[in-house]
Amino acid sequence: GVGLPPGGTYAVFEDADAPGSLFVGTEDGPYLATDGEDFFPVGANWDPLWGAPVTLYQDPDAPDRIFAITEASTQHGVPEYEAEESLYPTRSIVRSEDRGDTWVASTEGVPAESGPLQVLADPTVDGVYYLATATAGTLRSTDGGDSWAPWNIGLPGPRTGAYGRLHGRPMALSPDGDRIYLGSSGFGLFERVLASTCE
Repeated sequence: GVGLPPGGTYAVFEDADAPGSLFVGTEDGPYLATDGEDFFPVGANWDPLWGAPVTLYQDPDAPDRIFAITEASTQHGVPEYEAEESLYPTRSIVRSEDRGDTWVASTEGVPAESGPLQVLADPTVDGVYYLATATAGTLRSTDGGDSWAPWNIGLPGPRTGAYGRLHGRPMALSPDGDRIYLGSSGFGLFERVLASTCE
């Protein structure tokens, strides 16, 4: 794409309300091409210490709201670390309420070094979201992503997806939208009725 910085490109999605408009996550933060070709940086307050948005998620029912799971690196001033100490010290989650123009941290209640992996919106309740993490199971937000709390009843352990692999997407919604599926590390596949019908 014209205008993209050199280096990695980690995530991409097409704006739900603007066909042909592409958001891309790069090592320098989020970029947008309203014509699908000519990219420019968005997010005037994007903090380089957040690192690269490796996953981008736009709420299909509230498209101004975008979540980015970020991963920092030593090039952004994050110190080196030993893998055995923690697999996920540089992962975080941020949120935009204005289609990427500005961003805020969305980490209240997210355990440090838990390795956020994926966000999904509850399709029947506005402002309810689910966050899969590598080491803290699933978290739920009921306030639009301002804060998160554990949502792990029925899970045998806190590890989701393939433990140690950062780029999996272990969650999916059922076709009727009333339950969520979660892949665990070593325990198979689980399902749970969503907050709209079961707390």
